[in-house]
Amino acid sequence: MGKFHLRGLLRAVGALVGRWECQRSAASAPRFACDALESRTLLAVVAWTGNAGDNLWHTGANWSSGVVPTIDDDVTIPDVTGTPTIRFTAATGTRAVKSLVSHEAVLLSGGTLNVATTWHMAASATLGGGVISGGTVSSSDGSMLVLSRDWGRLIGVTIAAGTVVDGTRRASNYPYNPGVDVTGGLTLNGTLLLGAADGSSSGRVNFLGTQTLGGTGVVVFGGSADNMLVESATSGTLTIGAQVTVQGGSGYIGGTNSFGTTENVLFYGTLNIPAGRSIAIDGDGWVNHGVMNVEGASVSLRGSFATASLGVFNATGATVLLQGTLQNTAATLTLQSSLGGSWWLSGGWINGGTVSSSDGSMLVLSRDWGRLIGVTIAAGTVVDGTRRA
Repeated sequence: MGKFHLRGLLRAVGALVGRWECQRSAASAPRFACDALESRTLLAVVAWTGNAGDNLWHTGANWSSGVVPTIDDDVTIPDVTGTPTIRFTAATGTRAVKSLVSHEAVLLSGGTLNVATTWHMAASATLGGGVISGGTVSSSDGSMLVLSRDWGRLIGVTIAAGTVVDGTRRASNYPYNPGVDVTGGLTLNGTLLLGAADGSSSGRVNFLGTQTLGGTGVVVFGGSADNMLVESATSGTLTIGAQVTVQGGSGYIGGTNSFGTTENVLFYGTLNIPAGRSIAIDGDGWVNHGVMNVEGASVSLRGSFATASLGVFNATGATVLLQGTLQNTAATLTLQSSLGGSWWLSGGWINGGTVSSSDGSMLVLSRDWGRLIGVTIAAGTVVDGTRRA
C-alpha cells in the first residue's frame, strides 16, 4: 500500500475512534506521527417519515432513525403526502429534542415536549392539553401557535418576533374559550391574541404563581371584557415588563381573587384601551409603573391600590368605576378631567385622606353603594348622590 493511501486509511480510522491528525514525521522518513485532537460529535438529524401510518409522535417507525427523537436530535417534519396532523399525546410522555422544524400541523393534546433551542413552525401547531417546555417558538408562512378550549401549558417559553399566539378560537359546540397556563415566565417578542375581535370568544392566560410577562411584544385583547391576563390559583405577583404593550379591545388584568390567596400585579408596560371599550385592573396592592392610556374607555379599578399607584393614568373622557379599595391615607385624590373627570363609587371604598376636584368633576354615588372611611371632602368638591339607575 502506498504511503499516501496509508495516510488516508489512518485518517479514516482516526475519525471512527476520535479525531487524530497524522503527518509524515520527516521528508526522508516513511513514518507518520499521529496526534489526538478534540473529539467531535456529529449532529443527529431525524426526519418524520410517517411510515407507521398512525401519525403518532411516540411511534418509532414514524421516524427516519427508527426510534423516537431525543435531546441530541435536530428534528424535522417535512412536507409529506396527505398533510397529516402529527399527534403528541399523553401516551408520548415527556420527550426532549434539540431543535424542531415542522412543515406539517402538530397537535399537543398531552405529554410534554421539551425544546432545548428552537421550534420553527412552517405550519400551525395547536396546544390542546399538552405542555411546551423551554426554547424559542418562531414561525413563517402565516403559521401560528393556536390555543384551544383544552388549554395546555407553556414553561419558560420565548415567543419570537413575528410569531402569533392565537387565543381567539372557540369551538362552536363547546362552551369553553381558549387559554393557557404559564409557569417559568413567558417572554413575548411576538403577538398574543386573546379573544375574537367581534367578542364572540374570550382568551385567557393564567400565570401560576410569581412570574414575569417580559419581552418586546404585544398582547391584543378582542371585543370581550372576559379576556384576561391573570395571576391565578396561588399567591403571587404578575409583573408585566416595561417593553410589553397591552392593547384592546377590552379585558381584565389582575388576579383571580381565589379564596385565601394574595394575587398582585406590577404593571411596567404600556396599556392602550380605545374609546368605547372596557378594562378592569385588579390585584392586592397593584401598582402602575408604566403608562395607562384609557381615554374614553370604561375603567374598573378593583382590588386594593394606593393613590400614587395610579401612576401615569391618561383617562380623559373615561368612565371610572371605583370597585376596589383606594388606600388614600395621608394623600389627596384630585378628581379632574385627565383622570376621567367624575369617579363613580361603585361598591368601592376610599380609605382616609382627602378627595378634592377641579373642572366640575365630582365623586358620584351609585346604586352599588360603597364606603368612605375617615375621608375629608375638600372645599368646592361635590359628592353627587342624585343619580338613579
